[in-house]
Formats: sequence, structure tokens, C-alpha cells
Amino acid sequence: MKKRILVSFILLFSLITMSAQTSNYKYENEWKEVERVEKESLPQSAIKAVDDILQKAIADKNTTQVIKALIYKNKYKKDIDNQDNEGLIKDIQSLLPQVDNISEKSLLHSMLAELYWDLYNSNQWQINQRTKLTDLVPEDLKEWSSNIFVNKVVENLDLSVKDIATLKNETTKEYDDIILMGTDGY
Repeated sequence: MKKRILVSFILLFSLITMSAQTSNYKYENEWKEVERVEKESLPQSAIKAVDDILQKAIADKNTTQVIKALIYKNKYKKDIDNQDNEGLIKDIQSLLPQVDNISEKSLLHSMLAELYWDLYNSNQWQINQRTKLTDLVPEDLKEWSSNIFVNKVVENLDLSVKDIATLKNETTKEYDDIILMGTDGY
């Protein structure tokens, strides 16, 4: 009986360890390919490589890598066309309902708020010429007025800190591959 319990415990532990490794797989070879094409100044190829990682990470439910891929995709899209935030906004909006982890959802809301703000700032003169809309939020972001952008930014920032008690207890360890550590110095 004790032997069965011990074997069951070892099997359960190894399954948990394997699933943890799979869910936090870092796609190192794939990211090396992204680095290689970036060094060659090929942003289109970098986007394709990042999209491949993004699809794998979504299939593996590896949200940390999904977020990293979205960050890099945004970077390369801005290298190609500084005005192209809409595709990334749609990507994050479609990803949000699929994410259950509170800290990951908060991070996505924060990213979404930043994208809305960037889009507003880069087109501020045109947007401010539009009549403010109060009852309707058009599907097309190119039709949004300034108040809609501000409301969306505030809404997503509020959602990013909605569960502050849980967020205070979270660590950044699982986001080590996203966070670039700085150095202390002047």
C-alpha cells in the first residue's frame, strides 16, 4: 500500500513538473531566429518568426510567451509602419477573454491602454478635429473621437489594477523572459 502511494506521488510530481516546464517553455531556438533576422534588419521576417512563436504559445497556452510575442510584434510593426497599432489592439482584445490568470490579464489591459494612448498621440491632431461621440463607439478606430480614446485608456488602466490585493502578492519571476533588468548606476 505504501509503495503504491509512493509511486503515485512520484508519478503525480513528475507530471506536475513536466506540465510546468511545458507551460513555461521559452521557445529559445525560435527567439534566436527572431534575433538573427532582427540583426539583418528584416522586420517583415521578424514579424513572421514572431507570429510563428505567437501561434505556438497560444496553442500551448503559454501566456507569458504570448505576451512577449505581442510585445515584439508591436515593436516590429512600428519599425515598418508607426501608424499600425490596430492589428495588435485586435490581437490583445481577442486574447483577453482566453486568459484566466489575474496578473496576465492585468498586464494585457495595461498593454492595451498603452496602445490606445500611442494611437491617440500619434494621430492627436486629426482625432481632436472630430466631433465628440457620446452614445456610440464605432467599430473602426479611425472614427473614434478623443473622449473615446481617453475613456478606453482609463477603462483599461482601471482593469489592469482592478484586483490590487492579488497583484500585490504576485511575483515577477515567471515574467523574467519579458522583463529586461536594468543596472544600478549613473
